[in-house]
Amino acid sequence: MGCGGSVDVSQPFVVTAQFYQTTGWPLELGFRRLGEILSVLAYEEVPWEHWNELNIILPHIELPYDTDVPALIPFGALKNLQRLKWAGHRRQLLESWLPFAPAVLRSLTSLYLTTEYAMQDCAHILFHSINLREVTFNRIHKSFADEPVLPFLAFGVRVERSCLESLTLTSDDDIDPLVQPFTFSSLRHIDFHLFYPTISTFHHLDIWATLRTALLDCYVTEEDAEWIRDQCPPTAKLEFKGQPGSYTIATRPIDGVIYRHVMF
Repeated sequence: MGCGGSVDVSQPFVVTAQFYQTTGWPLELGFRRLGEILSVLAYEEVPWEHWNELNIILPHIELPYDTDVPALIPFGALKNLQRLKWAGHRRQLLESWLPFAPAVLRSLTSLYLTTEYAMQDCAHILFHSINLREVTFNRIHKSFADEPVLPFLAFGVRVERSCLESLTLTSDDDIDPLVQPFTFSSLRHIDFHLFYPTISTFHHLDIWATLRTALLDCYVTEEDAEWIRDQCPPTAKLEFKGQPGSYTIATRPIDGVIYRHVMF
């Protein structure tokens, strides 16, 4: 990435920050240098308030980071950031030049994250992302349940996230603790890839009444599929994928359900 004089801030633009591993750059120096370049871009050419889309791709390793050095991107500086795509090691959610602090999350409308989280980390992000319309959480892992990197949150009451329209999750941990503390009154699309026994999971989720499309890639019994169908609007399009011998429910017409058996 370089800083030139070619950015027209009156037009939409995307800032992409990508860290390439090379033999000539120690990881800590290269990681820090990437943050410095973004900072120079903001202070000399494109002020933070003009940033509305940012893509950050980091190596999937625990990069060293000196927490005593002041943050390169001041908290609250990205107050108009709307779309964030971020990939990297889970420690960088907390220790980086763009930590996932509430000030970064509040303005986002679209968030796509690829790392290895605890369910609690995702709950932290949802709690502070008050304007999200679509979110993707990849790689939620049960093995990190006792090792969250973001601060603990205790929910006293259910939290309304009325803006959220699309929710995508990939998890080998029970998603109930993530979804249940929230109310998603505008949720239209779900895409769940669940790698754990999901018996009784779906009956606890209050997410079906507003859906237009749903993809559940997990084990779903015929009874659960029928129950979900009854909770969704008549015009909802439902697709179920699962274990060997299970079936997919494709686009559902108002007068019934089309069952398409599939083998994996």
